[in-house]
Amino acid sequence: MEKLVEDDENNNVIDHDGNQLVLCVEKLQELQEELEKINKEGSGELLKVAQKYNRNRQPFYDKRTNIIKDIPGFWSTAFLRHHVLGGLVCTEEDCKIFEFLSSIKVEVSQDVKSGYIIIFNFDSNEYFENTKLWKKYGCTKISASSIQWAQGKGVDERSFFKWFSEVDKMDEIGKIIKDELWSDPLFCFHHEADEDKVVKDSEDEEQND
Repeated sequence: MEKLVEDDENNNVIDHDGNQLVLCVEKLQELQEELEKINKEGSGELLKVAQKYNRNRQPFYDKRTNIIKDIPGFWSTAFLRHHVLGGLVCTEEDCKIFEFLSSIKVEVSQDVKSGYIIIFNFDSNEYFENTKLWKKYGCTKISASSIQWAQGKGVDERSFFKWFSEVDKMDEIGKIIKDELWSDPLFCFHHEADEDKVVKDSEDEEQND
């Protein structure tokens, strides 16, 4: 039942009966619980789909890896030509180290929700002893390999490789590597080359004019 009451400014307002309010709140709570149940079921179904397609993609990733082995410098080229990642390699030493990069790999956990690990494989070089550098992104924790630098190497604070020691907070670099570079490395590999071709074609047209 509703009744008119006067507020402090003597304006008429509607005051809902207490019992009616309690009833409405209870109904809303029931609906909210049903919604949360549906959301939980939906999250479970989405996770199953993600796990399924993660398994389906793996054989193609393996085939892609075997083909890429026959293209010298593929991963370093793709990384350096990425519009964001390439800008992170800004020191002369970094550029030289990337010449020894043999492959990049992203491994997503089988259950998907546990996270993923990014692996950089290197040929033997004069900069560090590691042949593999990795960084793992879990749900609540980040961990990474420790780089065993050669004496006098890896001292520049601007180095991209400082990224491996930054494990105290989430960052966008790992996500970009997983969702863009690993997802479609061929696009990154071709990207700058296509731009160079456009510039060259434009210059050729100007010379012909």
